[in-house]
Amino acid sequence: MTKKILIVVFSAIILAGLTLMFNLENKKVGTVRYHRIEYAEKLESANATLLSQSSSLTDKLAALKGVFEYAKLADTLEENEELSNEAKAIVKIFTTEELKQTLRYADMAVEEYDQSTSVDPVLTNFKAEMAAITEYVNSQEKDVTLTQGVLYSVFCITVVFGVLVILWFIISSFKFLNGAPEKQQTKEEKVEVKEERKPLRLEDITDPDMMVAALVATIDYSNSGARDVKLVNIKKVVE
Repeated sequence: MTKKILIVVFSAIILAGLTLMFNLENKKVGTVRYHRIEYAEKLESANATLLSQSSSLTDKLAALKGVFEYAKLADTLEENEELSNEAKAIVKIFTTEELKQTLRYADMAVEEYDQSTSVDPVLTNFKAEMAAITEYVNSQEKDVTLTQGVLYSVFCITVVFGVLVILWFIISSFKFLNGAPEKQQTKEEKVEVKEERKPLRLEDITDPDMMVAALVATIDYSNSGARDVKLVNIKKVVE
């Protein structure tokens, strides 16, 4: 009975721990998503204000300044190793690319005010803010030096050759997996088959002309001083 109670208590503790971990993870994900949506809406609202014809130049200037301040804050926060969920959302939303897009919207918004001949201090401040943003964006774009270019090239070449070496090893290993191929004979043995010729007998000759030729050849060869003359073969030549 005591063992059953301990098992039930232990299972309940494990279940409670897993539930707590699951809730904390959901809460963390929900917090990150909440902050991202919040700051994404702020950026979208500022861009909409810049593009809206009904918004005043003062509102557009405030929207432009707000985006610029968040972009500078995101640049500062990005250098930190540990960030809160809200800081991560700011870094994720207010990037340099988004600031460039907002600057293009501001340039479109200021075109309708450039036609006015009167001096507007708000317009002057608006253009000054755009100039400051342009300078900031240009400072964020770092030029690649010659040394960095060489290092990047060496790194890329090393990666390419490394991949080629790996592929070579993989292809070479196939012959060990499939087994060593049988050695092919470079030299073929030539077997000479000698046909055994049966001795030709006079009874085998049925043609009278061939019989005369065989006798003449045999007598002529024996007159030359040869001994044990035997007729081996005779061939009929057809003209």
